[in-house]
Amino acid sequence: RNLRVYLQMQAAIPPGYRVQFGGPQGDDRPRLPDGSLPARSLAHNGSLAGPHIQDYLQALIRDLCENYPKIDGLRLDWPEYPPYFLDDVFLDFSDHAKEAAKRLGRDFNGMRREVGDLYRQLQGQLTDSDLIAWTGSERGSALLLRFLSGRAGIEEGIQFKAILTEELLQKSRKTLIEVGHSDMELIPTPFPL
Repeated sequence: RNLRVYLQMQAAIPPGYRVQFGGPQGDDRPRLPDGSLPARSLAHNGSLAGPHIQDYLQALIRDLCENYPKIDGLRLDWPEYPPYFLDDVFLDFSDHAKEAAKRLGRDFNGMRREVGDLYRQLQGQLTDSDLIAWTGSERGSALLLRFLSGRAGIEEGIQFKAILTEELLQKSRKTLIEVGHSDMELIPTPFPL
């Protein structure tokens, strides 16, 4: 009937079947700049730099390809740090991320410091004029630029998380090739913006 068949799986939430029934444990959990865990989490994604998270995803891809060799593709849901809550935007400062930052030549401490400063500012140091700016005609864009101005560590932190996402997707594509399914589609499904 010319129907294409795809399987969707959580990219960074073991056991990877449904978001409500999974989540990382121990050092695989992403951290806030101060090293703490977020108070609330919807996505329950693990650290994309975590070797256990990466290994689990690659094993799941191998298993699905072996058991469903005729599917047209895999949809990886949330291969990132989906920002459902404000805290989610300020992840990942885990030990795994620190190791990845070192490997990638990134200034982890600079990112942690500047992202942490912005986090604290948004969590309790906003003024009435800051909040009023969000309701103005510019919708807070000037305020956001002021918050980000001169903070190279924030931009580097955003780029760093993008690189971690890209590496996870590249490893997944490599796994498909290794198991003989280079023609299978790999579709990342990120947080809806």
